[in-house]
Amino acid sequence: MNQSLNFYRDPLYLQALAADRAGYEQMALKNYRELLELYPKSADLWLELSRLYQRLQQYDRALEAIETSLNLSPNNANAYHQLSVSLSQLGYLQDAIAAGWKAIRLNSQSIETYLHLGYLLLERGEFEQSEHIYRRAIAIAPQHYQTYLNLGHLDLIRERTDEAIALFQKALQLKPRDPDIIYNLALALSATGQTNEAILYFAFAAYRRQQYNEAISYFCQYLDTQTGEIEAYQALANCYQALNRIEDCLNLYQTAIDLYPHSLDLYLNYLLSLQYFGQSDRAIAAIEQANPSFAASLILKLHKLRLLPILYRSQEQIKTCRNHFNQNLNQILFKIQTTSELRTKEALQAIGSGTNFYLQYQGQDDTKIQSKYGEIVHQIMKANYPQWGEKRLLPPLTQEGKIKIGYLSCCLQWHTVGMVFLGWLREASRDQFEIVCYDIGRKTDKFNELFRLYSDRFYQIPNNLEAIAAKITQDCLHILVFLDIGMYAPMTQLAGLRLAPIQCAAWGHPVTSGSPTMDYFISADLLEPEDAQKHYTETLIRLPNIGICYPKPTIPPLRRSRSEFGVEEEAIVYISCQSLFKYLPQYDWIFAETARQVERAQFIFFGHPSSAISQQFYNRLDRAFDRLGLKFANFGKILPRQSYANYWNLLSISDVALDTFGFTGFLTTLDSVALGLPIVTRSGSFMRSRQSAGILKRLDCMETIAADEQEYLEIAVRLGLNSDWRNSLAEKIKRNGVNLFGDRAGVAGLEQFYRDTVRENWVQ
Repeated sequence: MNQSLNFYRDPLYLQALAADRAGYEQMALKNYRELLELYPKSADLWLELSRLYQRLQQYDRALEAIETSLNLSPNNANAYHQLSVSLSQLGYLQDAIAAGWKAIRLNSQSIETYLHLGYLLLERGEFEQSEHIYRRAIAIAPQHYQTYLNLGHLDLIRERTDEAIALFQKALQLKPRDPDIIYNLALALSATGQTNEAILYFAFAAYRRQQYNEAISYFCQYLDTQTGEIEAYQALANCYQALNRIEDCLNLYQTAIDLYPHSLDLYLNYLLSLQYFGQSDRAIAAIEQANPSFAASLILKLHKLRLLPILYRSQEQIKTCRNHFNQNLNQILFKIQTTSELRTKEALQAIGSGTNFYLQYQGQDDTKIQSKYGEIVHQIMKANYPQWGEKRLLPPLTQEGKIKIGYLSCCLQWHTVGMVFLGWLREASRDQFEIVCYDIGRKTDKFNELFRLYSDRFYQIPNNLEAIAAKITQDCLHILVFLDIGMYAPMTQLAGLRLAPIQCAAWGHPVTSGSPTMDYFISADLLEPEDAQKHYTETLIRLPNIGICYPKPTIPPLRRSRSEFGVEEEAIVYISCQSLFKYLPQYDWIFAETARQVERAQFIFFGHPSSAISQQFYNRLDRAFDRLGLKFANFGKILPRQSYANYWNLLSISDVALDTFGFTGFLTTLDSVALGLPIVTRSGSFMRSRQSAGILKRLDCMETIAADEQEYLEIAVRLGLNSDWRNSLAEKIKRNGVNLFGDRAGVAGLEQFYRDTVRENWVQ
């Protein structure tokens, strides 16, 4: 048995990762110890434990874990690297250097080891040896930015400032946004007397570190003495936006636009800031007043299309925005069908500049709109990349007789999409399927590493449509699954191409892609209505149950009381923790009416990063409460975004979870189930409005699934007034969770679909 591989597939390992990421090291430690009871001979698992001990600064225990790992696998280069790290942390510098050399002898290609050894040699003042190690690393991996950064730092110490600047600039070419590189370049420029340029780089370093106040100070200092480049104004505006300094942000944009009136990118970002601050009407009006040179811009036309409110004032506003969206979309579709714009670089940039993300939160049927937009994207992509526009032939099985499946996503990380779909890979039948993952995001974290582990091959290719498309077609897949079309523009663009013989959309963003190149939409039986096919341009595939294999969430220690969140001890706490753009105005009355009937009701919502959007939501709820002679302030709180720990604590102190209507929760519902928290939801017409209902059906807890708004209100009120019923439901939810978490039926159904569709395509 390969224990080093098996423990990575154990749900307990996922729990350890979750606890570690949330800052609950002791819980993670407990999980690792339990894993070691199951896999005591896994050298890799002992190394994982040693890394945790290192973070806990328990260096002696880390050393013991590494020695155990080395006893199990004496020639493990990674173990010697970790030994070098631990020894250096204990102050045994000479021994640490010896362990580093040993690691390099065992694996001369490990850049991480070269970097650490170079640093240790620098610490001992062995500058020549340190430089030698760094240059060896560059020879092995000339595109690795960190080596240039470290070597530049060494040159800075040795007062070889010009050489340091050149190395930092090279590192910055390889990783343009890295704050450490930018900061070190600023130091080097400052040392050579290039003060103004140094101030600008200090500003960008603070900005990239999200130290916005410090960044603002540097940017203002720089811009007070000279006119800056567009990037400086844009970064400063982003700092103001992050701190919700609305007028400063918008005034700066006006200043920058006056200086650079022909910069379309600057103008587009100004419009997005207006939308972010809840001023979509002003943004659309600004388009009408834009520089005349922008009038024919397809990018601006599509931008206008997407400038939907994040939060709606009324149902009438939803209807008006929807009509405008349709009219503008029809005009764009007509224009590109009757002109030669398809092949232009601008057309490609236009569809790559955003998505219709907020459209799907209006609670309406988007099938026709998505179909029109999908056709626009397909025509533009096919015109620009004709080699990837036509149907592809199904290749034979691999030499091992396997079906080759590709998963494409921007979110193969600690993200809702990554968390939902990881089980498809973790539980895959390795003897039947070869799995290839294509990550077009930039982020790398522990979850990303799991996707790498569960893939036969893994490619991370961000910001390069041509490279990722070429790679996918070269791999000769049987099936390509797009996990999250509609979340990010590059996914929508790639979905407009034909990169594999069979292409599927999954419900990372649960709405039809509308793309003529997408053959199937993979959903789940309990999440869909009977007539669901009419909501998709693809052929709908309904996997068993909720379609995924999701482990029971790790619940961190729950230490905070109600009073610490400003919640009354005797209150009936209704928590509703969805993103604010999911809340539609026609349902606000339900919160107010619940408060009228449940005297001790207290509502908890989570705010938007934009304080203006949170305030608009507060004002909207206050109007609904006022119509009943109540004040929202007496019944509710809109809390800022919470930490992972506080989020779980808030769920734990709540009595009832209130779901949204047009677009329900999913992971938040699974989290509520893990705590046994009763959830009130309404089963809507579309998959995105039935996710929570599907979860509750799987639990056989359908008592809190409402057919309409009135029944939703009645259930919410009854749960607030009847503690016996509330407690019995909580127990039932906990008891039946065994049917939900770790359910492999969805994976089995998915793999059966893969086999059947490949077979059917061969027959055809």
